[in-house]
Amino acid sequence: MSCGLDKTGVSRMGRRVNLLGTVAEFPAELLMDGKVRRTAVRSEGALVVFNWIEPGHAEAPQHSHPWDQLSFVFQGTMQFDIGDRQHVLRAGDVVRIAPNVPHTARVLGDEVALNVDVFCPIRDDYRHLIANPAGEFPPNA
Repeated sequence: MSCGLDKTGVSRMGRRVNLLGTVAEFPAELLMDGKVRRTAVRSEGALVVFNWIEPGHAEAPQHSHPWDQLSFVFQGTMQFDIGDRQHVLRAGDVVRIAPNVPHTARVLGDEVALNVDVFCPIRDDYRHLIANPAGEFPPNA
């Protein structure tokens, strides 16, 4: 049993849940000379992107996009430049990046960072990462 689920995906409260798998087993892509590993999963209206970023990675240029974004740091330390402000995030911190606001981020220190980004609505340019394409949600009971 994992996370309160039995082998059939039924919670202790008797409700079926949509267990999608193990993040480490999702298809992933390597970027920036292998220093960034990225995978994703989606719901009906949001996209969750998992980024493992090694220290010394090439910094992504400042960019903006029309999606609302929440950026969590679950491991390591990162600096986010959002608009004209800088934010240092450590494990457990989160920052919101509003649509169309210029931003970039980088790893600080010597530890691999685990950054999880949530986008709403789903980014079409990241659909190739999605572990559960449209139509692959098991029905809720």
